[in-house]
Amino acid sequence: MYHIDMQMVMVKNKYLLEVPAKLWRETKFRVGDSLKADVKKGKITLAAQSEIDRSIARGLEDIRKGHVYGPYNSGEEAVKALHRLVRQRQSR
Repeated sequence: MYHIDMQMVMVKNKYLLEVPAKLWRETKFRVGDSLKADVKKGKITLAAQSEIDRSIARGLEDIRKGHVYGPYNSGEEAVKALHRLVRQRQSR
């Protein structure tokens, strides 16, 4: 779908984009929302990031930072490791 009434977007310092209020009102975006940006053939597309996407991103960031335990060979092994962790924290 093409809009004949295209709005101008201004590129500011540090590559910030100034989007006219009329365009923002046509979206469901709100201040503080996370958006996914994609570039194809010189066109930028912005899409709302779902809560699932945000959760996955946080999880991947935790993995990148090493905030993980395991891997474990079985559920029993994981439970034993968790019990050890609880005992260690209680003894502090």
